[in-house]
Amino acid sequence: MRRLAAILPLAILASCAGAASTPDPGPPLPVVVRYAPHQGQYIAVSKGRQEQEVPGGATTSEFGFRVHFATSVTGPANDLRVSFRVDSVSEAQGAGFPSTEVASAAGVTFTGRVAADGRITEFTGGDTTVALIQQLYETFEEFFPPIPPEGVSPGAAWSDTATSTTDRGGINVEIVSVASHEAVGWTTYGGVEALHLTSHAEYVLTGEGTQMGQSIRLDGTGVRDSHYYLGVGGGYLGAHAADSANMNALVVSMGLSIPIVQVRADSLLRRP
Repeated sequence: MRRLAAILPLAILASCAGAASTPDPGPPLPVVVRYAPHQGQYIAVSKGRQEQEVPGGATTSEFGFRVHFATSVTGPANDLRVSFRVDSVSEAQGAGFPSTEVASAAGVTFTGRVAADGRITEFTGGDTTVALIQQLYETFEEFFPPIPPEGVSPGAAWSDTATSTTDRGGINVEIVSVASHEAVGWTTYGGVEALHLTSHAEYVLTGEGTQMGQSIRLDGTGVRDSHYYLGVGGGYLGAHAADSANMNALVVSMGLSIPIVQVRADSLLRRP
């Protein structure tokens, strides 16, 4: 999830009494990895902390949630379709979601098309007038790591610029990010061969809206470092990422400027 894991090394030693044998190297690893049909059960976890400098001192709050969901990618390589089904949302502390929203998320589905570079288009599903469902929608819409349209090979490097919008507590936020990516090479992840991708993104955010009857303007910058793992057959195995942002919220009517520092850690684990 461009937002997502323990690395479990697997060592196999082969021997027989009185003589050594050479381990079977297994099938050759692919030269190029492309997205392909696959299915999986995943756990996505997000945890973070936000600090605000307000009159009278600083305030600190923590937030996070855990989502269990299933993903299915089907179809021919030139017309991949994806579906997501939420099994449950839990540990949604400090995120501002009512318990009724958390409970109602179970069973919600989303569908779309997967482009060769991992972008999801024609994405639909869920009642996005509900804040939690809207956040899940935005998360799943950017589920797959970005790769070159022709596929990705070990040692490849590329970059991209992306613009996204979101609504956070009544504030419409636009985020423009510039990211550099690299396919580091083959590793072992969750006991299987995986192509390790890294991503470093720097972003600028701006926004405005209303909270508690007050007009708010928001601006800031941030950095996100991500690690993704793709399977030999083109499946998405998991990810982890760290994000930090420095923002400023201006309460227009009061002329009050509130510095905000936010850090967040995300992980995505594909269950066996």
